[in-house]
Amino acid sequence: MRKLSVLLVPAMLGWVGLVPVLAAQGPVSAIEFTNYSGGETIRYPVPLIRGTLADKSLTSVEVTNETSNRDTARMKCLALRGRFKALTELVPGKNRIIIKAGKDSRALELTYQLQTNPSIVRVIFATDSTRDTTYQTPIANDPQNYAETLGAMMILMQTFTAESMNDLGMGCMTFNLPHARNGWDITRRGGDFFSRFWVLEEAPVRGAKGFCAFEDNRAAQWTLGSAAFLRASPWLALDQRSYPAEEHIQARQGQKPGEIIVASSDGIGGVCLGSPGNIVAAVEMDWLKPAPKEVVVDTTKYEKALEGPKGWLRVVDVNGHVNNIYVKDVLPGWGQGSTQPTSAKAQ
Repeated sequence: MRKLSVLLVPAMLGWVGLVPVLAAQGPVSAIEFTNYSGGETIRYPVPLIRGTLADKSLTSVEVTNETSNRDTARMKCLALRGRFKALTELVPGKNRIIIKAGKDSRALELTYQLQTNPSIVRVIFATDSTRDTTYQTPIANDPQNYAETLGAMMILMQTFTAESMNDLGMGCMTFNLPHARNGWDITRRGGDFFSRFWVLEEAPVRGAKGFCAFEDNRAAQWTLGSAAFLRASPWLALDQRSYPAEEHIQARQGQKPGEIIVASSDGIGGVCLGSPGNIVAAVEMDWLKPAPKEVVVDTTKYEKALEGPKGWLRVVDVNGHVNNIYVKDVLPGWGQGSTQPTSAKAQ
């Protein structure tokens, strides 16, 4: 299937501190997984395994994918103050992964199933007329392989999308990438929120002393508004299916003051709130259940997000169709000197 180049090891060394190691068996009680329980099937090859350790003095964990014979099968990953984050590469099918922390170890089984979504994300690297592809890097003697670097970045973005969507209760949904490639490399340009998603502490910024630890809520994540819109996109479909061309999204005024009912015979995938170019919230839904045909939006709960005459609902159905519905077009008097909607019966 895919084979990672040996460039992965020195590249990750410079980025998140990973080096090849051997793993061993032992007791399991000292290691807890926080984002996997074991036995899950995921549709992307590089999961980020997160968890907690009873021994808070440990600064690393050792990860071995016993099913893989690739260069990435054995890795050393980050631990800090009783937490750990570990990247590992899966092979298609069932994978038995061993996390070792000090004298303790615990097994985790994950199944990697390839996506069948024909919408595949490919990256374009644009240069000026000189065609110079040199990029900034903290890695000494970096081979400047821009194609492998971009490939690594996209795999991490694929993982980030899946893990972040799952954290919001929407399941591990993510985009599809080409399966064939010739290795990958990683560069990092300073500490930022996306980099924090993969690590537990970051290099000191100007004026700070020593490395800085941070909590998960200080790392990059999809907002609920963005995730609600993305989850219904054909680009995040895990399997191939047909997408009808017709869009059937409608909106009407509800029975209660400030109530809007959005409906689609195909099913509502998500309802985002805000104004053109500024999605700031989303209606909470049970994302793992079948999509509802109707969703009731109580605009009185979202007055700040919908304030003014440009307040709108961005409704997406399960087929990725979008209908931008201005609140003022459904609720008479909205945005005309008062943010309180009028009361009316359903049409």
